[in-house]
Amino acid sequence: MGFFFIQAPRIVYLLCALGLFVYQSLDAIDGKQARRTKTSSPLGELFDHGCDSISTGKINMIMLTINNTELAVLDLTLEQL
Repeated sequence: MGFFFIQAPRIVYLLCALGLFVYQSLDAIDGKQARRTKTSSPLGELFDHGCDSISTGKINMIMLTINNTELAVLDLTLEQL
């Protein structure tokens, strides 16, 4: 088994960057809106942080999949055996 890398089209990287920008912008806006309307609570903040951690993990997995990183790491470990 050899090392291989298939690069995704540029539009995929552009859409990932755009999606990440929109996600971070909306995440910041909802917190500001909750503080402005005085509807924020410790439970809401905890829920927001929980959703952020899940989203960050999903984003990392998507980027690893796009870059074929999982396949490359698996391939390298199999060669070492």
